Amino acid sequence: MAIHEHNEKDTEARMELSRLANLEISKLAEAAADICKDDDRPIFHGIMARIKTLSEIIFYAQKLHGRDEGDEPSTRDLERIYSGLLA
Repeated sequence: MAIHEHNEKDTEARMELSRLANLEISKLAEAAADICKDDDRPIFHGIMARIKTLSEIIFYAQKLHGRDEGDEPSTRDLERIYSGLLA
């Protein structure tokens, strides 16, 4: 029973993290489109790097890689990366 509750909480946390990351991806894409008009390359590259990071968070948070192989980041590590911290 405790394992089921832990898995359920982990799934909820991963879903919320994925939702937040997807929202930010959408906003960053809009910002990138606006910035490209001005050709401000450092900002553009920073936005693109954040989009890549968020995409990776979603990949692992939603377990899109399929089965666990043991080297996937934990939910806590994904949350730290999302917040801009090191895992």
